[in-house]
Amino acid sequence: MGGSGNVLRYGSDYFKIWSWEIFFNIFGLAANGLIRTEGGIKQAMKYTMVSVALNAILAPVLIHVVGWGIKGAALASKIAMASYTFLTVRYFLIGKASFKQGKSG
Repeated sequence: MGGSGNVLRYGSDYFKIWSWEIFFNIFGLAANGLIRTEGGIKQAMKYTMVSVALNAILAPVLIHVVGWGIKGAALASKIAMASYTFLTVRYFLIGKASFKQGKSG
């Protein structure tokens, strides 16, 4: 992508960890959008706020306290998005959705 030196190294380190979470990014954002679409705007926003707060807390800890640097930032993002996805999936599994999920018939 045009990086070199430290920029390339940091970008590569971050991307390698970030790419593990691509499922959480896609699925979590799609599921959260579905919650918003059916009128659960406050609930969807709560899940987003939990994820953002978790990332804001974990990132400095993993970067500075644990000493993982850019890898810690990526891992904090991964953990936050996984929790976001878990919360949105839980919404549907506990029956809060306005429609039925699962196999029909």
